Amino acid sequence: MRQAGRLLGAALAMGALVIAGAVDARAGTAPPGPTPPATSPQLPFDVTVNGFSFPNYGNDDGVTNLTSADVVALFGDSACAMGSGEGCTLSPPAARWMQESNARVNGGHCEGMAALALMMDEGLIDPNQFGAPTAGQLTLAGNVPLQREIAKWWVTQSLDPTYPSTLTGPPAGIVNALRQWFANPSGSSGYTIGFYKRNGTDGHAVTAIGLRDRGPDAVDIAVYDNNYPGETRYLAVDTANNTWSYNGSPNPDQTEGLYEGDDSTRTLFITPTAARLQPQRCPFCDAAAQASGLRAVTTTPPSDSFGLAPAAPAASGPRLAVYLDAAAFDAGARVEVLDANGQPLAGVTRDAPRGGDELNTNDEPPVFFVPTDAPFDLVIDATAATAEVADAGLTIVGAGVDAGVEGISLQPGQRDTLTFDPATTDLRYTTTSTESPTVFVGFDGHPDSFDFSFAGVELGASGGSLDVRLDRSKRVVAARTSGSADAAVALSLERINDAGDEVLTHDNLPLAPNETFLLDYGSWTGNGSSVKAGIDQNGDGVIDEPLEITDQA
Repeated sequence: MRQAGRLLGAALAMGALVIAGAVDARAGTAPPGPTPPATSPQLPFDVTVNGFSFPNYGNDDGVTNLTSADVVALFGDSACAMGSGEGCTLSPPAARWMQESNARVNGGHCEGMAALALMMDEGLIDPNQFGAPTAGQLTLAGNVPLQREIAKWWVTQSLDPTYPSTLTGPPAGIVNALRQWFANPSGSSGYTIGFYKRNGTDGHAVTAIGLRDRGPDAVDIAVYDNNYPGETRYLAVDTANNTWSYNGSPNPDQTEGLYEGDDSTRTLFITPTAARLQPQRCPFCDAAAQASGLRAVTTTPPSDSFGLAPAAPAASGPRLAVYLDAAAFDAGARVEVLDANGQPLAGVTRDAPRGGDELNTNDEPPVFFVPTDAPFDLVIDATAATAEVADAGLTIVGAGVDAGVEGISLQPGQRDTLTFDPATTDLRYTTTSTESPTVFVGFDGHPDSFDFSFAGVELGASGGSLDVRLDRSKRVVAARTSGSADAAVALSLERINDAGDEVLTHDNLPLAPNETFLLDYGSWTGNGSSVKAGIDQNGDGVIDEPLEITDQA
C-alpha cells in the first residue's frame, strides 16, 4: 500500500488539496445501480480463480523476500562482486539496496500481488511454476519461490522505466484509458491501479479488471483488491466532476477507511505492465556496468493521452537513494535534504512505496532520490519524535557506492546531520548529543569490492563528529573524530572478489580527538594477514605512528 511520496511531490507542492466534487462514500463494496450495459468492458478475470486466495501481508515470520538471485534476475551479474545467478555474492551497494528494499516491503506486498496476478491472468507468467495452474490455487505458506516472485514485482514500482511510466491525471482520463485497454486487451498488457489519501500517505495497489457504467457520469472501476481475497471491489468515479472514492480496510473486523480525490490531488494512478517487463535500470551499479546494457526503456502511453501524463519525470541524471530506517520514522523522525547554504536541495524527489496491508494506518518511510552533482546534508530531524529511538540509521545507495550511519540513539528534539560528497565518497556524521555511532562506506570496484565500518567512538555530552574518507586511487580509508575523548575505534574491513569473501575485524584502535586513523587497505592480502595502518597526528596525510592491524575474529 504505498508510493505516494515521490509521485505526489509535484502535485502536493502546488497545494492542490481542495475537493472538486462529491464522492461516493459507498465505493469499495458494490454500490447500487442499474445492470451494467453490454458496452461495459471486462477482463476475463475471476477474482476467485485469478486472484490469490491469501490476503496481502507484511514481513511475517517465514516469508522470504528478495534474494541475491532475484537481484541478479532484475539487473544481471553486474550486481555480483563474486559468482553469478544463484551463486552470486552481491557487491556491498547491491547488498544494501536489497536490505533496504526488503525492509520497505514490510508495509505490505500489494503492488507485487496486483502485478503478478494480472500477469498470470494474461499468460505472461505461468502459475504452474509456483505449484498450481491458477493464482487462486496457489498457497503462500512455505512457497518460497512465490514469495520471492511477489517481492520482485513489488520492487519494480520504484525502478526505471516502471516508475516514470506510471500515469496520473483526471480520474475521467484514467477511466477512458482503462476503457481503451479493456476494449482490446490482446493489444497490450494491462494496468495496476495505485491510490493514496489526500496527504500522500497509505498508498495501496490493486488490479484493474473491468468497468461498470452506472449512469452518464458514474463509472465503477472493478478491481481485484488483494486485501479482500475472492471479492470483486469497486472504485467509484464521477467523470463529470473528476472525483473518485474507494472504501477499504485490511480485514472485515476493522472500520473501512475512505480514500477519495479529484483532478487536483493527483492521487490516482495507473501503471502499465509493459513497463515492468522491460529491463529495469540498476540503481546501484557503477556507470560502466550501466552503459553495458542496463538501460531505461520507455513505454507507449494510451493512443489518446486522455489528459494523462507521467506521475513524475524520469531522472535527468544519476541519483543517490537515501533511506531512513522504519523505527526512526515510526517514532516521528524525518529527513531533510539540504544544500551547502542550508536550503532544500534542488532536484530531490521522494518515493513512499505502495504496500497496503493496513489501509487506515500503514505508512513506510519515503526514499529520497538525490542528485550527485554536489555535496549535501541529510538532517535527521527528531523534533517531532514521540519517544527515544535506540538504534536509528540512515543509508545512502548509489552507482557503485553505499554509505551511512547506524546505531544512533535519537532523543525527541534531536537534530543530527550526515554530510556526503558524491564526488569523493567522504561522509561526516555530526551530532550535538552523546552518541557512539557506526559510520560505514562501501563500493563495487571490480575485481575487488570493499566495505568498511568504524564504530566505538564516544562523542561527548556536547556532541562532535566522526568523518570517514575513502581514497580509492591510493587505496586508503581514513577516520577522524572531534568532540570525543581518546577513543578506541572498532574497525571492520570486508573484501569480496572472485577468490572469496574475506573479513578482518579489530577493536581498540587508538584515536585521539582531531587525529586521523589511516588504513592502507590495498596492502591487505586476505584472511590471516595483517594490514598496514597508522595515526596521522597533525592532519598532513603522513603517518606519524605506524600500526600493524591483525584480525581479532
